[in-house]
Amino acid sequence: MVSKMKKNRLFIVLSCAIALLLLFAAVPVVADVQAYSPLQDQARAALIDQISGTEMTSGQYIQTVWPEVYQKISPADKAKLATVDQVWEMESGTVIDGKTMALTSFRPERLAVMDAVENLEITEAEYMQIVWPELWADMSAETKAHLANLPNMHSAATKIALSGQVSALSSSLMVDVDTTFTIDRMYLKFYLSSGATWTDAYYRPTFHYAETFIYNSGNTKVGSTVAYEDGSQIPTVSSGYNHISSNNMIDHLPAGSYRADAMAYASTASYYQEQATDSSSVYYPGWP
Repeated sequence: MVSKMKKNRLFIVLSCAIALLLLFAAVPVVADVQAYSPLQDQARAALIDQISGTEMTSGQYIQTVWPEVYQKISPADKAKLATVDQVWEMESGTVIDGKTMALTSFRPERLAVMDAVENLEITEAEYMQIVWPELWADMSAETKAHLANLPNMHSAATKIALSGQVSALSSSLMVDVDTTFTIDRMYLKFYLSSGATWTDAYYRPTFHYAETFIYNSGNTKVGSTVAYEDGSQIPTVSSGYNHISSNNMIDHLPAGSYRADAMAYASTASYYQEQATDSSSVYYPGWP
């Protein structure tokens, strides 16, 4: 019986992968040009619905739904994802006007996926679909199209490239980010906040995003939280300030030192980006 179930699972995975490849072949995209395709997005969502609940690893899931991304994952991360079961349940976040605008996850399965894709040469849209599908599902088509034209903003290469931009205090778009720790009885609380300031209508952000990763002393992720706001919710004014935040907590953590590495970016309609990073630490005494 077990062997038959495994064969059925493999058949479903292979069938879905073939269907997705045929879809991409039917909807050609010019090489080296990124574009958001609602048709591909809908087909991918349908594929995910079709295999939802199937017993598979996170590695098999990415290989089935994003074969082009899976090829870029390192052998070490592929081996790690092969040991992680795919979790199908969506997580609940902060919902504003019917859209998920902030989300936190402590699931080791999702954190392993983050590790595997955060430095890949993929678009920000691909990162968001794979790592934060709940956010992607509630984003507008305009926001999805915008992210499809952004590089992976989480990668070390992008952060280095953006840090080389001449911005400083003379920039017409500035971004800051901060993660604040507090300890209350058995909880390690953390508050992520980011502000974007623009002095000219041309630099008004189309998208503002912030994320923080919580690491233990072994440099292993134990949690992550995000917040974002799209251009439709930022007033169209010549100058202004936009603030986003996410507040959450982890309980029953072992005693030890914990670090928050935060990043935030704001991107304009012309795909000009400004990014900020921040790191802070705290000692947590553990749950008594």
